[in-house]
Amino acid sequence: MSHRRTHDPFTASPYTPTPDDDQGRFFLSPTSPGHTPEPMPSPFIQSVSQLTDTSNTSRTCLKLTQAIKKWTPGFHWFVPTAMITVFLCGCFGAVAHHLFYSHLHGRPANDQYMMLHIGVAFGFFTKSSLVGAVGLAYRQRVWRTLRRKPVSLNGIDALFQAVESPIWMFTGSEMLVKARVASLMALAAWLIPLASVFAPGALTAQLQEVNYPAPGECVVASLNFSKEMETDWRARGNHLGYHLAFWNTTPPPPQTAEVNWYDQPSFQANRLTTLAYMGKRIVAEEKSPCRGFNCSYTTEFFAPWYNCTPTPFSLTPFDISTFIPNSPSLPIGDNYLYRAMTHPNETVYTRPYSADYNSSTYTNQGTFLSLPPVYLAVSVNTTIPSTTSPRWRTVLTPTAYTCHHQKALYRVTSSWSNSVVTRSSRILSSSSLPLPVSPRDVVPYREFVAYYSLYAIMRDLMLGDMTLDNDTMTPVTHTKICTTRLFTPVTALPVPEFAQRFQEFYQNIVLAFMSDPDFVVATKATVPCSLKRWENRYCYKPRGLWLGYSIVIFISAVAMAVGTWSLFENGYCSDTTFSKVLVTTRNSTLDSIVLRYPGVSLGGEPMPKELMDLRLRFGVIHEEGEEGSHAAFGVEEEVKKLQKGGEDVGLGIELQRRKGWHGVGTGLDGYMVAP
Repeated sequence: MSHRRTHDPFTASPYTPTPDDDQGRFFLSPTSPGHTPEPMPSPFIQSVSQLTDTSNTSRTCLKLTQAIKKWTPGFHWFVPTAMITVFLCGCFGAVAHHLFYSHLHGRPANDQYMMLHIGVAFGFFTKSSLVGAVGLAYRQRVWRTLRRKPVSLNGIDALFQAVESPIWMFTGSEMLVKARVASLMALAAWLIPLASVFAPGALTAQLQEVNYPAPGECVVASLNFSKEMETDWRARGNHLGYHLAFWNTTPPPPQTAEVNWYDQPSFQANRLTTLAYMGKRIVAEEKSPCRGFNCSYTTEFFAPWYNCTPTPFSLTPFDISTFIPNSPSLPIGDNYLYRAMTHPNETVYTRPYSADYNSSTYTNQGTFLSLPPVYLAVSVNTTIPSTTSPRWRTVLTPTAYTCHHQKALYRVTSSWSNSVVTRSSRILSSSSLPLPVSPRDVVPYREFVAYYSLYAIMRDLMLGDMTLDNDTMTPVTHTKICTTRLFTPVTALPVPEFAQRFQEFYQNIVLAFMSDPDFVVATKATVPCSLKRWENRYCYKPRGLWLGYSIVIFISAVAMAVGTWSLFENGYCSDTTFSKVLVTTRNSTLDSIVLRYPGVSLGGEPMPKELMDLRLRFGVIHEEGEEGSHAAFGVEEEVKKLQKGGEDVGLGIELQRRKGWHGVGTGLDGYMVAP
């Protein structure tokens, strides 16, 4: 009985076309009747043809077996090596990116556009390498999925193009169900580039205050009161009018002076002193000495200082009962809030009479006999609520001080920031100037006059008193010191720790003479200084870089592990290139199905829905009329599971070779080589 079927593609077996079908002639076996084999250009097929012409059967079989082994699937070094290499390139790119940004951190932010471009280049190199590693691993996973599950053509299309086109996210619903791991790997390949977007943001340019480690040298303002001893106040070019004192002479001009003696503080000294104590800030130089930098430095010099110490009222010319809150209410009591005075019995120096100014004979005019201290007393507000006197809401404590004017060694620390200076001074040592001193002793007298001029200005500022009857009254003042910052503007009461604040106040007045270089005592000094300034510097935050890179490197490593596992599960390396599609779709069933839709073989769009919904699986196919088997895509019903490494395909080829090889010229009955 004949087994030949009449061919009708719609009534015959839906999977195996008959050899007599005209449309299936292209798929006839080389040994079919009426088939005239044509020369094939393939080197492998040519080598097989040459083997069939050999008279030595055993020798021919050996060569054929060697050829089959050569092209039998297995682990090729290229895919694992490429996968590991591109992954390591991605890791190297991330580390290089980190090292590049670490190199820039803290450096001047020059060529920002170029540095940004280099950072973007590192980011894209890292992204491309990691995506390449995930893509290679993904392809191994695709073939593992297709070997184990039937997937429609639409799903296969989505699997094959998932890492190249985002369309699968919208059309590959079956892929998301049947290939969840592959879908996650494809999604990772699309999300990894986000790291290259965020990574360059880890480097920014910020305004930073930069400290220069090597100390420089700055020419800064300083004071030298000894210059008053060396400078002749008469000479032109020696800062006329900018000495600290005005002088008289005996005999008077135009006669040649025999003796020069002190008259009073100079107007310029009074001007600068008034400017210093009336202002709320220290009087400083007009320009910073640091030439575009912020800087700090320390200078030392000798200058006047008031040494104030607490003193019992019994050792002062004051009566404590006249100070609030001890004093009774006006008009009976004095109610002193502040009082300063010198001792009335002490003589400072022999002040000349009016006749002595024009005298041609020197009679000790201007000789300093003593330098009396200034006594001051204040009632300080303790802010403690008062429970004993209804006149005062808080407790007021009278305190007396004795202030001696001395020569002191100053250590002044100056800090310039944005052309604004802040200064702090500390007294290292102090001593009293020798007395008495006569104008005939020119050098020590001139030095004493320089110190005494500031003493006289400050003494006149301090002397006087302030009274206050009670908290509800307005203070009555008889002193200029009430205009200074030594009294609070709201309550008009003396500031706490009055003596210490007064000493700092006087020190600031002395330091004000550093601001005007025209004064004789103002000088320049070269001192070490620390330089710093605000600059645009690169600021690298490693967390911003590695937060993205560590995630994508971990995802890539997981994808590589999945791909490596899939590779071992498959038993061979593969890809989704056209050559792999060509050698895995040799199936007459698929040929007959495609021929139902004329024109589809041209590859045009759109594809028929029925064809796209056809479920295919990659595995072992045994076609009718062939005793061997081969691996290919086929419909679910005709495909058997493919063993690891394709051993079952190799076995089918071996059986076919043994049954179909009968000697020279017999050919290969239906012999097909699996990919």
